[in-house]
Amino acid sequence: MRFGGRVNENRAAGLRSGYLQAQFTPLVAMLVALGTATIVGVGGYVAAGNPFTAGPFQLLPGTIDAGLIISFLFYLKLLYQPFRDLSKLTNLANAASAGAERIQEVLDQAPEVIESTTPYPGPTKLRGDIVFENVYFGYSPERPVLKGINLTIPTGKKVAFVGLSGGGKTTLVKLIPRFYEIQWGAVRVDGVDNRMYPLKVLRQNVSMVLQDSVLFEGTIRENIEVGRPGASDSDIIEAAKKAQMHETIMSLPDGYNTIVREQGKNFSGGQRQRLAIARAILRDASILILDEPTASLDVEAEAEVMRALDTLIVGRTVIVISHRLSTLGNVDEIIVLNDGRIVEKGTYQELKRLGGVFTGMLEEQNRYSAERVAERVGDKSILRSAFVPSPAGNEPWQAQPAPIAQQNWHAVAAPQNRPAVPAPEPESLPLAPVRADSPGGNGVRQAPQRARVRIEVDGKVIGVRKLDKPVLTIGRLSSNDVLVPSQRVSRMHARILWENGMWLIEDADSLNGIAYQGRRVDRHVLSNGDKIFLAPDSTLFYETM
Repeated sequence: MRFGGRVNENRAAGLRSGYLQAQFTPLVAMLVALGTATIVGVGGYVAAGNPFTAGPFQLLPGTIDAGLIISFLFYLKLLYQPFRDLSKLTNLANAASAGAERIQEVLDQAPEVIESTTPYPGPTKLRGDIVFENVYFGYSPERPVLKGINLTIPTGKKVAFVGLSGGGKTTLVKLIPRFYEIQWGAVRVDGVDNRMYPLKVLRQNVSMVLQDSVLFEGTIRENIEVGRPGASDSDIIEAAKKAQMHETIMSLPDGYNTIVREQGKNFSGGQRQRLAIARAILRDASILILDEPTASLDVEAEAEVMRALDTLIVGRTVIVISHRLSTLGNVDEIIVLNDGRIVEKGTYQELKRLGGVFTGMLEEQNRYSAERVAERVGDKSILRSAFVPSPAGNEPWQAQPAPIAQQNWHAVAAPQNRPAVPAPEPESLPLAPVRADSPGGNGVRQAPQRARVRIEVDGKVIGVRKLDKPVLTIGRLSSNDVLVPSQRVSRMHARILWENGMWLIEDADSLNGIAYQGRRVDRHVLSNGDKIFLAPDSTLFYETM
């Protein structure tokens, strides 16, 4: 393989470099020893009253004394010490040379976007009217990503781009600030081809809030000021207030002078997003691009960021890229992209009634929601939501809602240095019969195996749950049958099912998935003593009774 060949070449070069360095160091040491021996031997011989002749060179007796010999040895040390240092720096010099070559290659690259040389006498503050005219673009000419895009986004309109990954959503919005040059067509802002604007003018009218916002090393004040260099302290504070971040900043010991570490690692995801929103508010651009700004946030952080976004979008042309279709009910128009083309556009309700690509994507996302399951009466899917009981007569299980006072979830509070006390077991476990004609019935009525699961978070037992239902949900929300209070666990993370005479656990399209014996699995048949990892800090133990 090509990668393996490159690895072998790199290893061979490293071995040769080490071999040469290993030769150079003792060679210098030998030269130093030989020079020292020559000076001491010849000098001592002449100092003893003997003449020394070596070709055209001749030393008469008595011309060298002990002091001169010592001086020569001192000068010899000064001469050879740089050679010793050079031998140690050989590898470093080679690495620096290779790095310099790569840097020079980058500096020699021609810019992808050429600055317009035509004088621009127009306004520097744009309105935000955007038009795509028959736009074709590809990162390589033979593989177009966008194919004939025609779209008008009036000033102040809120538009959402949706579609499958790789459909061209992010690429399309990156053409507005001219991050790339299109191969065909035109992108017009306020009726002017964006290639006619100076890049500084065009880009200062576009703000972007991305899924992973970039924070730089420096203070909070400096990071917000990136939006508008030279902004006053009052403007920065006002932007932070509108981004719902001022109180959080003031609670820090150094306030706005708090140091931001690399990539903002000393702040939470929601705080990083709100700092990015404050930066966008300070920029006060007429065009705002939101690329999945809440995709990686938990519920509380998402709510905080959404409140900040509500302030940010007022009076601007807003373009939203989102995969969470149910959150797009308030945008003015939804654009559905598929394979680089616009296949549908309209409002949320219009596209939902249309029954096309958008409707299919919405159905797929809502497959496991309680509302959709309620509509699909008689659905035989094994991935049925656990919140809705199975219809009587169609399934071998009859759902029995348990009174609130008799829940089987028991919190276990135990000090870390003492063994956890097991939760008391209910007196009886409701058992539902299995129909004789159901899978796994074999003509004989069967009852589910008596079992339970124990949940540990950070090494502490936080609860035990009897498996007393055909389907039990696991997640961090309190509406789940098995609650796992960890931010690394998804809202609905997994399910435990009784199927074909055995208990099994399956992933519910969670972020971290489920792992058994160090391997991620989609579905696993449970055996007594199994240890399932829901997240690095959350573990489920299965026990038969």
